[in-house]
Amino acid sequence: MSNIISAFIFGRRFHYDDPKRKYLDDRLTEFQEYIRQFNLKTFFPWMKPFLSILKAREFRKFQETTENLLSFIREETNNHKKRLDPSNACDYIDSFLIEMRNRQKINNMSSFSDDMLCGNVHAWFLGGSSTVRTGIEWCLLTMAAYPDVQKRVQNEIDSFIGRERLPSWDDHVHLPYTQAVLYECQRWKTITPLGLLRYTREDTTVQGYNIPKGTIVMNNIWAVHNDPRYWKNPSEFFPEHFLSQDGTTLVKPEYFIPFIIGKRSCPGEKLALVEMFLYFVSILQRFTVALPAGEKPNFDGIFELNWDAKFHHIRFLFR
Repeated sequence: MSNIISAFIFGRRFHYDDPKRKYLDDRLTEFQEYIRQFNLKTFFPWMKPFLSILKAREFRKFQETTENLLSFIREETNNHKKRLDPSNACDYIDSFLIEMRNRQKINNMSSFSDDMLCGNVHAWFLGGSSTVRTGIEWCLLTMAAYPDVQKRVQNEIDSFIGRERLPSWDDHVHLPYTQAVLYECQRWKTITPLGLLRYTREDTTVQGYNIPKGTIVMNNIWAVHNDPRYWKNPSEFFPEHFLSQDGTTLVKPEYFIPFIIGKRSCPGEKLALVEMFLYFVSILQRFTVALPAGEKPNFDGIFELNWDAKFHHIRFLFR
């Protein structure tokens, strides 16, 4: 996952044995581990002083990991500045730097800055690596627990793509049941149940509620995805939530919002949808996933920033 983000951000993938790739992935893993310990700080910022005192050693390591990630990113952005060709943007950093130069010629107060660039790249790696991995883990566990659903997905893949060529994103419009399964996994096990924090920049009113300027706002996506007014038996895995009555057409209700909605929705939505589709279809095209003999599926999760599946074993059986 991090290599896909690297290709988008840095314009290149790292070899799997590249020390830089290992360093990056190790820092991302460390960050996720510390997020688990300081999750309360994320949603209740006023608790930061108490947590930093109670877990002073861990908090220092958390800060150190964050700075190490930012240093890695600054090194990459500085290298991009040295070779930047304003007429040929090769990746996200190039595009940002070109836009930053153009805007600074007009307005020095532009939000396009080095700090904003580093923060955006940091967010892309954190948001774009763990979420897709978590989504795929839930999908594979679900297929292992529901072999009949898995078989139907594989039959659909075989009938349109076959087993010889690799799947492409263009295939998704011809695989409605497979897409419905992917959507249902994202609804049933909402990966980011509370979304990301927002805050109001001015006093506002929403449906009669007064929300003062500076209020931290959370989006309860889990509540929407489990509301019985919108979903039949929401606690059950049911791909037909996203299919027409005859089961041949994909339906995407407006209350399906895994990436939130509006202009502040996740900027990586399309990339994540493509990634999940290609990973999921490629795996089921070649393998049948199953639980070890005698092992029952465990759909309990662990809430950090994401709703992560607990550790489990999965068997991959060649088809």
